[in-house]
Amino acid sequence: MSFHESCDLIRIEVRGDHTVLLAAAKNGDGDETVPAEIVLDEQIGNGDGWFVRGGENFTQTAHEIELEFREDGPWLTAYLTEVDGDDRERQGINLADHIGNDGGRLVWAVSHQSSLLILTIFIDLHRNNLVRFTAAAAASGLSDDFPSVSWRLPQAAFTPRLEPEWLPDADTVRF
Repeated sequence: MSFHESCDLIRIEVRGDHTVLLAAAKNGDGDETVPAEIVLDEQIGNGDGWFVRGGENFTQTAHEIELEFREDGPWLTAYLTEVDGDDRERQGINLADHIGNDGGRLVWAVSHQSSLLILTIFIDLHRNNLVRFTAAAAASGLSDDFPSVSWRLPQAAFTPRLEPEWLPDADTVRF
């Protein structure tokens, strides 16, 4: 559930070089609300005049920052500066797609579409042949528990045939 469905008094404040989303968020019981806030600049950036999730510090290159309430949730809107110094037309990002309410705390929702992924790569060599390639991904600022992906490569083949196999712990998939 998106935060706007369990929060009241949703608003933003520009505080110097960052923008904060504030709300009265329902706690875990849902009976009462508690003050909650989240710094939007921690996960939202400016990519050449477009809002970018997984970026940061959009406020530094934005003006006329506003919160618009639409049918599908609250939208952060602003004029963002492009790389060439010009302003792009007013842009928006639907905060309902990116923020949740976790028992009275505003939190970043995992976004498969726009998360900044950090890959750790492990390569197993056997007699100078690539045997296995493993990539473990962690979303920056979201979770350190992202699944790892493992590819076992045939020693004789340069281009392997990859067939996914989910392991019982559901945290790993092998090809």
